[in-house]
Amino acid sequence: MQARLQLMRMVDYYTQGANAFRMATSLNPRDQISDDDSKPRLVIIPRQAQQPQILTNGLKDINKWLYFPDANQIVKIILGAYVANCLPGRPVWPVIVGASASGKTELLEALAQLPNVHYSGDLTKASIMSGKKNKDGQLEMTGGLLYDVGNFGFVVFPELSNVLSMDHRSQGPTLGLMRQMFDGRVTREIGGEDGGKLSWRGKIAIFAASTQSIENVRTVMQEMGERFIYTRLEANDDRIGELQIDGINQDWDEGRHVLTCTVYSILKNLLDKPAVPALTREQGVQIHLLARFSARCRSTVERNTSWERSVESVHPHEGSGRLFNSMAALLRGMLAIGCTDADAWRALISVMWDSIPQWRALVIRAIAANTDPLGTEYVRGLRKLTDLTTEQLGERKGVERAVARAAEDLVLHGVLEVLRNGKRGVATGWRLAEDTWTRYAQIDALGSLRG
Repeated sequence: MQARLQLMRMVDYYTQGANAFRMATSLNPRDQISDDDSKPRLVIIPRQAQQPQILTNGLKDINKWLYFPDANQIVKIILGAYVANCLPGRPVWPVIVGASASGKTELLEALAQLPNVHYSGDLTKASIMSGKKNKDGQLEMTGGLLYDVGNFGFVVFPELSNVLSMDHRSQGPTLGLMRQMFDGRVTREIGGEDGGKLSWRGKIAIFAASTQSIENVRTVMQEMGERFIYTRLEANDDRIGELQIDGINQDWDEGRHVLTCTVYSILKNLLDKPAVPALTREQGVQIHLLARFSARCRSTVERNTSWERSVESVHPHEGSGRLFNSMAALLRGMLAIGCTDADAWRALISVMWDSIPQWRALVIRAIAANTDPLGTEYVRGLRKLTDLTTEQLGERKGVERAVARAAEDLVLHGVLEVLRNGKRGVATGWRLAEDTWTRYAQIDALGSLRG
């Protein structure tokens, strides 16, 4: 009884002001964008004096129900991304990658209760937008995700890899529509007796979660032109187990309500004044360093679907512009919700690494930790490279081919240099290219400076 009364007081505390937040942000989505600039009228203020304390208190209450490592870094990234998407500019599309039952879906479900947020488990041409002719014979949109969202809104996908694991014939047209969604203009041709052209214009933010299986469809998204940024959630079984044992008699529905109200409490004060956090030119230079490094390291290498997964084509290096815009907006969002500069930059550097395919990132870090930037040393032998790469994972079995492919991808994009021996030119050693070493050292120094 005592615990229930305490919970009710906490919920009541966090509910104060939540109704005002709902009213301020639950306007008709079609009214939140002017006809001429497609920018949401919802504006965000810079950090107020009390906002860091509000964030700190909120994170403490979240941790009574869910545990997130690295000082709740993933919560700061997701809430910062929500705020970032309320600012003018292109959307930020974050994906949480983590094991099953690690808490990633619970966090997104709390987000799904915010205004203008829609929950979806499907993504096809028809589910994105559909329409029919009205009584005047004019084709109009009558259903689909974009119809529900209107001109401004958010969509939560609880398992993105399932959404993207569609048959090959449907994949291309659907990914084409996703490209258009990110860019804010969608056009779809409808056949049959209701044939014609449907169009949509606005801003839509996608928030998604996925297990590690997302790595199997990363190439698909890279061919689309990568729109997502990623953050990895490493589960702490011991800490999660403690929470489960302590809360064995608690009602999880009440916990979900507390999480939702806590998220409201963190964000509700960000609608009081029409101002936005401004970044300096120096910060812009630093964000560009991160974006350029990550974009180069995640650039596309197409492989066939055979067991050998041989290389079929190497795409040009990904430009850093889209990733730069997403990271700049995310930094502004994290600062707005009350993150310290150190926490925000630590999270941003984490996003930079997590947005690189996992095996590529592990290979880069393993080589950097075991070679001298001023020398000519290579990490010699695939077995040695695999051992170094998997030290952080504690699992080596069956991953040698994945490590070899990741190293080959990085060589093809000039991130690594390779030593070859024998008539067949087999790769027997790897080291970071000089340009990679320079940027790696700058990023390492930035982490130390900002941390």
